[in-house]
Amino acid sequence: MDELAESLKQYKDRLENDNQKHQNISHKRETANCGDSNSVCIDPVTPSNVKEEYSHLNETVVKTSDYSYVHLDKFCTNNRIERRKFIKNLRLSKPIMLYRVAYGGSKGTLNFIWSVPVGQTEDKTSRNMKVISNFRRSSDVLKQGYETRIY
Repeated sequence: MDELAESLKQYKDRLENDNQKHQNISHKRETANCGDSNSVCIDPVTPSNVKEEYSHLNETVVKTSDYSYVHLDKFCTNNRIERRKFIKNLRLSKPIMLYRVAYGGSKGTLNFIWSVPVGQTEDKTSRNMKVISNFRRSSDVLKQGYETRIY
């Protein structure tokens, strides 16, 4: 009986530990307050802490004005597992929004980012919503996704 109790205690401790890890991860990337579950706000790191693999992307985002999107897939590898890792670990020197459009099938998921000013404001939320609605209405990149489908 004591062995069973000890095993259950170890299992409980492991579950609590895993739960805490998942909560910490989910708090790092919170869904942006812009009415769309496909967008995530990613906090910045200091410029010296930007990893080498993100340096070219970081330079591009820094040069681009706020709320002007960058097609993230141009900076990622075509290997889907490596692309997921690249996006998961993405940290740049400016706060950014990550927006993902999942087409499914052979088209896959398109990924876009844009820089946003520091801090949460109503203007920031409405401008993020505007960028996302522009994607849905008129983006050439998104239109290409639909035009390449075979029905």
